[in-house]
Amino acid sequence: MTDRRRKAPDQDALAHIVQGEDKASLEGRFINEYKGRGVFTREYIKPKSFVVEYRGVFSQSEGADNKNNKYVFDFMWNGKQYCIDASKDDGTLGRLVNNDHVHPNCKVKIIMGNGRPHLCLFAVREIFPEEEITYKYGDSSLPWRSVVHCEAQCDPKDDKSKMIPEKVASDRTHDSVIGDSSSLEKSKDDSS
Repeated sequence: MTDRRRKAPDQDALAHIVQGEDKASLEGRFINEYKGRGVFTREYIKPKSFVVEYRGVFSQSEGADNKNNKYVFDFMWNGKQYCIDASKDDGTLGRLVNNDHVHPNCKVKIIMGNGRPHLCLFAVREIFPEEEITYKYGDSSLPWRSVVHCEAQCDPKDDKSKMIPEKVASDRTHDSVIGDSSSLEKSKDDSS
């Protein structure tokens, strides 16, 4: 007899950490030339559900300057500085999740698995089929935030969308993800 009960969100995240796979209901898509690619869901996602892990090379950063690598997620854990470097495109989707500092639908939470912390995104509200997965990268002043809501208002086919200041456009590498510990939530169950 098959047990059809849903896993608790943290247990679902841990299962995906161990498997090293993204959910089949997620897909990466090209959005436009300014924003690049993003992650979308093909299925409804309930609030508090595990969505995707931010995967990459895990290391203790010890004061390393990762500001020029927009795929490095720096974070503090148990008083030490760590980072996940997702600059190598390994086909996983967490590295493609875009920033939304106004209305994100996910937040980052640390889940312990395989003896180390993993950065996982969890839904903060209902997420509907065909909706882009987003989270708030942090409270830092990111260069593309100086263009107020340009991503929502600019049509990539319209010449007016090229009015983005050159420095802002060049600082926003497609698919980039930056993070800081201000957007992290510690798991209540930190057992490995």
